[in-house]
Amino acid sequence: MQTPRLATFANSTAMAVIAAGVLVSGCTRATKVESGWEPSLVGSGPYNNILIVGVTESSRQRRRFENTLAKKLERDDVNIWASNQVMPEKEELNRDTVAAAVKERAATIVIVTQLVNAEVSTKEVPERTEIKTNRKRDSIIDFVRYDYDEYDESAYIEVRSTVTVLTDIYETENGKLIYQMKTTSFDKETDFEILDEMTSAIVKRLRADRVMR
Repeated sequence: MQTPRLATFANSTAMAVIAAGVLVSGCTRATKVESGWEPSLVGSGPYNNILIVGVTESSRQRRRFENTLAKKLERDDVNIWASNQVMPEKEELNRDTVAAAVKERAATIVIVTQLVNAEVSTKEVPERTEIKTNRKRDSIIDFVRYDYDEYDESAYIEVRSTVTVLTDIYETENGKLIYQMKTTSFDKETDFEILDEMTSAIVKRLRADRVMR
C-alpha cells in the first residue's frame, strides 16, 4: 500500500465530479462538499472493511476526528476502525504503521482526511442594553401586568472559523487513490460545531456516492 499523500483538489479535472453542496441546517452558510470517483472506478463500492486515518500533528484532534467519524459510519454490516484504536499509542503515522494496521484488520479501503485550509475571522460585538420582561404574579389580575428589567451586556470579541478538509480514499490491495472529497464548514464558533457538521456531511456524501452502505 502506498503512503497516503497530500492530494490537491485542483487536480479534480481528472475526477468524475458527482455532486456539490450538502445542505446542513442552521442560520450560517451551508457546508459545502465536492466529491468524485476516479473515472474508471465509478460505482466500485460499497466497501465494508474500512480504516479511518486523520492526519494531524495533534493526537487529541486525531482521536476526536477519527472516533467521531467512525461512530457515525457504524452499521451492522460494516467494519469500521479508527487508526488510533488499532495502532499502538504514540506510534508514528506513516506508510509502514498504516500498512500494518490494514493487514491486521484486513481493511479493504483507507479513508485519509487532513486539514488543507483554515481561516479565522473576528468581530467586535459592542456593549448593549437588553430588556427582560417578567409577568407579575402578586394577584389574580396580574396576568396582564409586567415588570421590565434592564441589564447590560459587555462588549466581546466574536471569533468564527471556516475550515476545509480533504478526504482521500485508497484501495488497500494496490494503494490506488479511488475517490476524493473536499469539505468546507463555514463560520463556526467552536471546534465541536466544526467536527460535528463536517463528519455528518462526510458520512452523508460517502453513503450517497455508494462508497459504503
